[in-house]
Amino acid sequence: MQRFIDRLYTKNLDNLQLKMLVANNALGSGSYKTAIYLYNQVDQTYPNTLAKLSLGVAFVGLACKKTSSDRIPLGVRALAKFTEYMHAREAEGLGQEAYYNIGRMFHGLGFFTQAVYWYERCLKTPDPVVYRNGVPLPGDTYSMKPLAALNYIDIIKKNNPLRARQLRKTFCVL
Repeated sequence: MQRFIDRLYTKNLDNLQLKMLVANNALGSGSYKTAIYLYNQVDQTYPNTLAKLSLGVAFVGLACKKTSSDRIPLGVRALAKFTEYMHAREAEGLGQEAYYNIGRMFHGLGFFTQAVYWYERCLKTPDPVVYRNGVPLPGDTYSMKPLAALNYIDIIKKNNPLRARQLRKTFCVL
């Protein structure tokens, strides 16, 4: 499938959807520089939140590689892209998702204090209101709170089991 998409992309270099698919394939296979190049082209041509998030993820992946010599500048670029993504999502009324993703980035990088801050911010944000055919869906349908709570619990369970239990009871009960 990847070869088919690559061949199709070489015939249609201006197609943004194909460019995103090729960039996603590059990101998934660990070709971070190629993914960054393609996501950047998409973001400059048609700015969107998915391209910004994907760029941030690609910069984080590149910064985490053993062969990376300039990890701090790459981390700063990743944080800048995640911040752009956050502002775009807040403007759309979907800040909760952005807070969770930023917290997840810090959690994955081992910056637990910052991750806790973003997870708490996600937990304090009201659930997004999503409409289908003009009818609002239940508030917790697209909530990121259970995922944020689980990751938050993972960080604090040894040092603060009471708070971890409280979070599990509040956000993780079916």
